Amino acid sequence: MALKKKHIPVFIVTLFFLLGIFIRSYDLGKQSIWIDEGFSLNSALSIQEKGIPVLDSNRWYTNSFINSYIIAFAINNNFYSPFNPWVARIPSVLFGSLLIFLGYFAYKYFYTDTRGALIYSFILTFSSWEIAWSRQVRGYTIASFFVLVLVTFFWKFFKDRNKSLLIISLISLLIAIFSQWSALAVLAGFLFYGLYNLFLYIKLSNVRSFIYSSLLFLSIVFASSFYINDRLFKSIIFYHYYSPDNILLFVYGSLLFLSYCLFKKDTKKFSLYLPMVTLGSVISLVFITSSLQIRYLFIFYPLLILCSVRIFLIIYDNLLIQLKRFYKNIYIGLLVGLFIFPYSTFLPKSKYLLDPGSPQPDFKSVFDYILKNKDSGDVVVSGYSHLHKVFLGQKGIWLKMVLNEGQKGADKKVVNDREFYVDAPVIYNEEDLLKVLNEKKGFVVVDNMTRSRLYWLFPLLENTDNIKRVASFEGLVGDKIYLYRF
Repeated sequence: MALKKKHIPVFIVTLFFLLGIFIRSYDLGKQSIWIDEGFSLNSALSIQEKGIPVLDSNRWYTNSFINSYIIAFAINNNFYSPFNPWVARIPSVLFGSLLIFLGYFAYKYFYTDTRGALIYSFILTFSSWEIAWSRQVRGYTIASFFVLVLVTFFWKFFKDRNKSLLIISLISLLIAIFSQWSALAVLAGFLFYGLYNLFLYIKLSNVRSFIYSSLLFLSIVFASSFYINDRLFKSIIFYHYYSPDNILLFVYGSLLFLSYCLFKKDTKKFSLYLPMVTLGSVISLVFITSSLQIRYLFIFYPLLILCSVRIFLIIYDNLLIQLKRFYKNIYIGLLVGLFIFPYSTFLPKSKYLLDPGSPQPDFKSVFDYILKNKDSGDVVVSGYSHLHKVFLGQKGIWLKMVLNEGQKGADKKVVNDREFYVDAPVIYNEEDLLKVLNEKKGFVVVDNMTRSRLYWLFPLLENTDNIKRVASFEGLVGDKIYLYRF
């Protein structure tokens, strides 16, 4: 039976979905668990033991609450191994792949444009950053999925006033926030849009009200850009040069879309909804986090892409209408050749780079070496004691160091002289470490981040008689890890 013309787009997006699952799930357990995945797994293991995410320190793990339960369910079988954690990554694969379907229908709902919806779902399918985060034991992909559900259904509620749509929106908001806390920023995005509409009701003429409101909003965005320059835009530029996807293009595309919607003559409330919510969310992240990591923006990455696809098609259809087809094709070729293909993955890989703020050493190999060579009574010392429990089932000893919240963040990870996540004893300084080296036997694990943040550690290990480097392992982009035995 021949496929009906109206069914062809659904067939194509279904093909994208199947390809997305394949690429995202290929050799899923090959790449090592990294630092943040270890936090999620440690919480999931606590749920398996106690039924609730209460850590060995008797403290609650509240970050990614829902994701922790999903992971606990996923690893509750004989297939799970920290050395091949494919089953723990399945939930992210599923939500990352379902986002392809959701993106298609969301774009088509907003703009009734099948062509744009297919382009959008194509980018989501093969985006290297989307694929990479869809292979992690983290809540980012789940949160990203439900943020798009929220933004879509809330607008539908705003238009139809159907209470069931509001309930779906609120449930999606809660799932997103409790899968990854940075989803809270979407509330600021809605606030941006609400404030703009409030200004439209100022008792001025429609034209004056529109102009004043537009200028006020752009002034806020412009002023904010000065305040957050070091923390957001420089981070994005740094990310642009050292990561596998081109978020910079989509940030500027969204800004261009917002500018277009603000100043076109027939501006309606809806046309401003998506760019305002998207950029309001991204900008607000700077104000609600003490340590901006570029991965926090991932939750809003599908929205940034959606806004950008829309404005690029508007430019193609309207602003380039007078140009010959040859020049319009050059425009498309430049976009695809410079900004889409280089940051896409069409053939499956075993390992993916996340971003510069997410180091990915080969912890799997180093802990496998320890497991095969350790003696009874050996202890493991590192800056990641939660990984000791995940890989070895023991607490070890924690080297106190700053991760991503400054010294205050490191201090919060100490509770009654014990480490927060697994209740491990703490090494504060050189004297504490020398005492352990003289009184115990075991291993010290040092990756590049530990080496850079504990500047005294590497010289001490290299120049102390009773300790010897026994192995080293290469991770991605120079994320080297060293193993010492004492």
